Amino acid sequence: MPTVIRHATAVLLLERSSDFLLRAEAENNLILGICGDLVGNPPAEDKQPWLMTIQENEAVIGVAIVLNPPRNIIVTRLSTVAVTSLVEFLIEAKLVIPGAVGPSPDVAALAEVWAKRNGLGASLSMNQRIYACERVVAPPFPAAAGRLRVAEPADSELLVAWGRDFSIAVQSPESIEESAERINRLIARRAIWIWDDNGPAACAAYSRETRHGVAINQVYTPSHSRGRGYASACVAALTTRLLGSGRRFCCLYTDLANPTSNRIYQQIGYEPVCDSQMWKFG
Repeated sequence: MPTVIRHATAVLLLERSSDFLLRAEAENNLILGICGDLVGNPPAEDKQPWLMTIQENEAVIGVAIVLNPPRNIIVTRLSTVAVTSLVEFLIEAKLVIPGAVGPSPDVAALAEVWAKRNGLGASLSMNQRIYACERVVAPPFPAAAGRLRVAEPADSELLVAWGRDFSIAVQSPESIEESAERINRLIARRAIWIWDDNGPAACAAYSRETRHGVAINQVYTPSHSRGRGYASACVAALTTRLLGSGRRFCCLYTDLANPTSNRIYQQIGYEPVCDSQMWKFG
């Protein structure tokens, strides 16, 4: 049976698993990006994450992480025996987790085993798809009016409100205080951008830089501005900017229940990488 090893730091985890993770860099962008952030911003002693490799005959066959306080476990692709070993390790460690995120169908298998072993229910909360883009293409519709600009401190109040609405839409609700902390951090890093058409009309941010890529997220258009192509224009312009800075690819997640977002991203050059799921336990 495979063994599960917990690593004390993100540096140690990446030293052991980078080759494995980079074989599918866009697919594994969430784990790679989070661990990269942890390297630059080590957590406090009382908030040490669980950073785990699943290994068989010294070879890494899977990676799983849980941020502390316990959040959803994030996993790579996992074989049946890797799922079993990981679940047994987590149970022995008495770790309580609210849900799971990862490539389907492997994460569904993990959710099923975890729920059964712990006497819990498991429900699918979101079907997602990861897309990646190496070259932006002109969409088959007129460009939206306006321009891309970096968000400034004066935009903070509006973006915090949008950020909280976005967090609710992606089923990860946060308080105004949490949203303010996150948005102001993005503004300080010049990592959140606005599509401006005589005023802010949409926004998009980037984070989770990996060796060759970067993830785009926080794509949001307020309800009164939807249907005008602002999100498409914002993501296309930001992707062009990021690729022009030397990244090989940009990637993003979509909710498969939203056909509009899946369509518009493909129209500007994003191609499917794999499907992902979010499961909830309880």
